Amino acid sequence: MNDNNINSTLDEIKKDITSANTQGVAGNTGLSRQDLSSSLVKLTNRGTPLRDKLKRKQGNGLAHSWNLRSALGLGANNPKDMFYAEDTLPSVSTATYSQKSANYKLIGDTVIVSSFAIAAGRSYIDLLAESTESAMRTVIQSEEWAIFNGDSTVTNDNGVSSFDGLSKQISTNVVSLSGALTGTDPLDEAIELIRIQGGGMGNLAIYCSFGIQRKINQLQQASGDFRYFVQAKDLGNTVWGANVSMYQSTVGAIPLVGDFFVNPATPYPYSNAGSSAAAGASSSNIYILDLDYLAMVDLKPMGLEDLAKISDNERKMVNEYTVLEVTAEPWMAAITGVTEPTA
Repeated sequence: MNDNNINSTLDEIKKDITSANTQGVAGNTGLSRQDLSSSLVKLTNRGTPLRDKLKRKQGNGLAHSWNLRSALGLGANNPKDMFYAEDTLPSVSTATYSQKSANYKLIGDTVIVSSFAIAAGRSYIDLLAESTESAMRTVIQSEEWAIFNGDSTVTNDNGVSSFDGLSKQISTNVVSLSGALTGTDPLDEAIELIRIQGGGMGNLAIYCSFGIQRKINQLQQASGDFRYFVQAKDLGNTVWGANVSMYQSTVGAIPLVGDFFVNPATPYPYSNAGSSAAAGASSSNIYILDLDYLAMVDLKPMGLEDLAKISDNERKMVNEYTVLEVTAEPWMAAITGVTEPTA
């Protein structure tokens, strides 16, 4: 067999490699892959504030398993029972853990640019580079949406599901509002539930949709609980309006972050102007998160691969294999069914 036949056979083998036939086989990596970690740092205007904050961990195997601490603190024991007599043993207080496992999910986008378009535009724009950057942005924004709204029980048009997002994984502290936000009491209640579970002392942040963020601003402005202080040097640059960037809670000031992808439907914002108008979901959730106990676990970090050339164009794939890990779920909370403002 000559070199051409050998190379052709290897190419055919690589096309047929899947997780089903590579278990336990080392070195079957397929086509060469370019790591995009450094490129992601330079990619601006991603609109993914939560993803940008989360730790990323290296995964292995076909699924990721982790310990979820489900009972925090004393459990069934009373504090007074922690005292014990000389020459005896103290009471047993065992933290309760549950084992959680989730399959890695494949997120990706394919870039196809004709060779003629690349040549024609070379003098003023690198079409392939622009298309690759657009694909990277699409992938990380899809991941951001799934972090909030992913549901492993729902399949898409390709017959594939995402990983479970926060709307599925947060179950201990859930405040069901099912209506418009008219005050801060649901936020206070959610934070109280976290504190009862022993949380509230970590790296907390509140994430909500743009519409809910605007609603919170309106509540603050309507309350009139603020004053303007204008210094003489600022008279020529007086700014009108006040916006809420932090929420003063019982555990201190917590950042309030507006996130495009909290709203479960796209495109956003919500509109009732007819079926042809851009419309998101009419309600979404507010999340109070401890960022110290959230992470993305990557079996394969985001990278770029060349695809086989089957016509006169350049074909590339941007993809990653990842899953969301929530290790201290009782220290998170969700306020569900919050009505999005329509005006």
